[in-house]
Amino acid sequence: MGHDPDNTEAIQVIDIEAIDSGPGPFCMSAGLDLKPLISSIEKIGLINSPVLIKNDQERFDIVAGYKRILALKSIGWKTIPCKILPRSGMSDLECLLLGLYENLCVRHFNDVEKGMILKRLSLLVKKTEILKIYMPLLNLPSHEPVLSLYLRIEDELEDIIKASICSNKMSLHAAKMILDLRGDERAGICNLLGELIFNVNQQRQLIEYLGDIKQLSGVSISAIFDSDEIKKIRYDDHLNNPQKVNGILKILRSMIFPRLIESEESFKKIISRLNLPEGVKIVASPYFESPDYQMVIQFKDGAQLKKKIDLLSSSKGLSDIRDPWEKDK
Repeated sequence: MGHDPDNTEAIQVIDIEAIDSGPGPFCMSAGLDLKPLISSIEKIGLINSPVLIKNDQERFDIVAGYKRILALKSIGWKTIPCKILPRSGMSDLECLLLGLYENLCVRHFNDVEKGMILKRLSLLVKKTEILKIYMPLLNLPSHEPVLSLYLRIEDELEDIIKASICSNKMSLHAAKMILDLRGDERAGICNLLGELIFNVNQQRQLIEYLGDIKQLSGVSISAIFDSDEIKKIRYDDHLNNPQKVNGILKILRSMIFPRLIESEESFKKIISRLNLPEGVKIVASPYFESPDYQMVIQFKDGAQLKKKIDLLSSSKGLSDIRDPWEKDK
């Protein structure tokens, strides 16, 4: 690419309505927070003019400055001073790369933006070139599965889900997991993640549980969300975010492992009746995979340890500890 936009004709004042402000062929911006840019423009004006090129409809596509134009439009500018590229002297690839390198100088791209860039590049250059040159530019490993993932995010996911990824409400891993779900199921998961804050691991658990329930029982994900148990927790104003998230995951888990959940609850009741000294816990292995249980004793010194051991040794309730699936005698 050898064209310098500063060497175009003098900056022209363009009617803002003549500019296609949608995400055109060279756009690589998503999840935009325009407030800082608007504040800057209102205080000191427009520092760098957007770069445009005329399209076949005799309107202008944005080559660089998409956020600037949206910001200017939102604060009521009717005309914008812009640099205009000569259509005859610029290929689509040159326009795309101009915008790419300008953005690389000033910011990092989010995952949705990387998908936009890779998709646009895939229409103009060979896959081998994308893997060798442009994936490293975007701080991505040069692996075909990674490229495929980002292309699918751009091609297949709805705008509301892309917005959720941009706002970090949905992780990239979660987005990958929902790609093969139906659109309404993806939307249901996206809406839940918009209401409640799930960490990355909890998002993985949520989607895995929903998929397992769907496969085991044939119940759709939408129907699961419509269940009275889920809605009761989801819309309970007396519960905070962690309580709602953990409650929903617990319900989903119980749908998959009803006997395991019953055993866990039974074991908790057995331990709660022991009246253990403070700082003493009895725990089972995950999923009761091991036949053995563990006692954890927290103490400050030997004297405190001895006192707790003495209390435990005199506790008659310890003999009641048993596998939770055993019936009460």
